[in-house]
Amino acid sequence: MCNNIAEIYTHLGDDENAFKYLQHALDIRLKGIVSTHTDIATIYNNLGRVYQRRNEFKKALEIDTQTFDDNHESLALSHNNIGSIYQQINDLSKALYHIETGLKILLRSQARDNASLLAK
Repeated sequence: MCNNIAEIYTHLGDDENAFKYLQHALDIRLKGIVSTHTDIATIYNNLGRVYQRRNEFKKALEIDTQTFDDNHESLALSHNNIGSIYQQINDLSKALYHIETGLKILLRSQARDNASLLAK
C-alpha cells in the first residue's frame, strides 16, 4: 500500500512524500513482512526514478545498481533506467551498454511478451 501511495504522490509531483512512502515500503519489505524479490525491486526502481527526477543522478545510480538475479526482469529494467540516467548526463557509451544489457536480460528472462518493459 505504501508503494501505491508513493506512486500517487509521484503523479502529483510531490517527490518528498513519494520518497517518504517508498522508504517506508522498503523498510517493511526488507524486514520480511510479506516480501517478495519483485516487490523490493519495484520499490528500488521507484526510488531511483524519484532521485532521477530530482537530478540526483549519483543517488539514482546507487539505487538502480542494487543486485538482482542475473536473469531477473527487474535487473533488465534497472539496466534500462541506468542507461536513461547516463543518457541524461550525456555519457552515451555507458547509456548504450546498459540499455543493450537490459534488453539481453529481458529476452533471456521469459519476458519476451512483456512489451511494457521494452517501452520504459
